Amino acid sequence: MIFNGKIYEKRNGKSMLTLIIIGVIGWAAIVFLDKEKEETARHAETNSKSYGEIIYIDLEKGSFMLSHGVRVDGNATLFHHPETPNLFTWFSEGEIRFHHLQDEVKLTVWMTQRNGQPKYYVKNMSVNGEDYTYPQGRFSSYCKRLEQLKKSGRIKGELGTHVTRSLVSLMAFNAIIKEYANFDDLLRAKSSHQRELLLKYDAYIAQAVDKISKEQKASKDEREQESRKKSEQKHENRNEERKDDSKKQSSSGYTGSNYDIYLKVLEFDSVHNVTFDEIKKRYRALARKYHPDSPTGDERRFKLVRESYEHLEANFPR
Repeated sequence: MIFNGKIYEKRNGKSMLTLIIIGVIGWAAIVFLDKEKEETARHAETNSKSYGEIIYIDLEKGSFMLSHGVRVDGNATLFHHPETPNLFTWFSEGEIRFHHLQDEVKLTVWMTQRNGQPKYYVKNMSVNGEDYTYPQGRFSSYCKRLEQLKKSGRIKGELGTHVTRSLVSLMAFNAIIKEYANFDDLLRAKSSHQRELLLKYDAYIAQAVDKISKEQKASKDEREQESRKKSEQKHENRNEERKDDSKKQSSSGYTGSNYDIYLKVLEFDSVHNVTFDEIKKRYRALARKYHPDSPTGDERRFKLVRESYEHLEANFPR
């Protein structure tokens, strides 16, 4: 009993030690997460600035945590006006990088002049090291690629959604910079002008979303139409092949289902690749066999053989 009691006590001691270790690890994890939240909040507060009513963060000086754990940094400025509901982006030439877990998407933005006005475009998109480049102004192609990567699981979570939002914002941004050449000009503008401009920015974003949706629908309709054309062409090709096969079979002696019955009456085991010379020989042999004056004669059978041969003689292609 004493021996058993010692064993019990040891086991009980091990259980207590395990519980203590688990508790310590859990407490440490909670402390770590709290510190991480505090650090993230402090980091965002440290890097954000305000000018008048506009609050902004320069992504070159620090990253910013978007929703769903997506972090963004690069050559751009995020800003907000208290009288508008959205977070806006002021773009510059360079890279904008989006991070989520192990995934990274980079947009290379560049500026060119059109009709004396600056225009910003995506020069290249890199997804986990794989580059995608489309013609200038083809924002919808980048959005479409992101949607495909999201559906295939090559990028996870809301990363693709945030990058698509940035692409749409860039489209709308080209309309905004017609009124203010740089971000400092916007900061120095009157609050009423800032609010009016940002409401326009939001409306331009809605228009850009609508434009991309229409382009993607048109692209989908075009693909479906192309698919139908290919299917119809494939069907036509098959019909042509069947016609060619039929011609080949006729020229080689096989005449198809119209002659099968007559050939069977002439007792051919196979109706394929039968020549007219073979039909003629077979008819003569059967005519002697089934002639009414022959010991093996069969008048009914003889008539069927003769009628079949006469039909084939008149219609069989030679």
